[in-house]
Amino acid sequence: MAELRLLLVRHGESEANHERRMQGRLDSPLTPRGRRQAEAIAARIASMGKLDALYASPLRRAFDTARAIAAATGAEPIVLPDLMETDIGQATGLSWEDFAARWPRHARGIRRGAEDASWPGGESRRQLGERAARAIDDIVSRHAGQGTVAVVSHGGTLRWVVAHLMAGTSLAHPDHRFDNCAITEVMLGHGVPLIACANDATHLAEIEQEETHADQVP
Repeated sequence: MAELRLLLVRHGESEANHERRMQGRLDSPLTPRGRRQAEAIAARIASMGKLDALYASPLRRAFDTARAIAAATGAEPIVLPDLMETDIGQATGLSWEDFAARWPRHARGIRRGAEDASWPGGESRRQLGERAARAIDDIVSRHAGQGTVAVVSHGGTLRWVVAHLMAGTSLAHPDHRFDNCAITEVMLGHGVPLIACANDATHLAEIEQEETHADQVP
């Protein structure tokens, strides 16, 4: 039976990530650490065999991560606007604490996971879920249920992508974790989708070890 292998990747660390600011559509670039993470995930994906297609959000932190994967695999990034991160409206650039102080009702709804919860001047959870489903359905339909496809996007969007892919199972919820440049592998083609690995960041161990060593040097 034909099988489609989806490699779901969150972008590398951005400047806003490092500053602990919520970015949404803010086009924050990768930090030097984020660029190293992108190179590490690129090498990981290159080691997994032929990559048939590569899709990316147009936001710089995701597209630059995809460019590193392209350099390692030869698969050119295809930009899909539906893979962009949540539009968080007036919360863009704020810390969570500042956002919650200014819009406590919105913050409570988002924290509670209410389906109709929305960002002030931005998207609702329902709108994000519909957009993420549309993006991954488009990608899956393009590849006739076979091959290996990488998707580089954002934590919020990817959580809803997995929820949609796992519809009808106990994993059909938008609470899956996506760390910077970690990989979640989903296999399609055997009836029930299979998550082969989730938020796997073993390829980043060397970076983390070097940072730990640097912190310990007097």
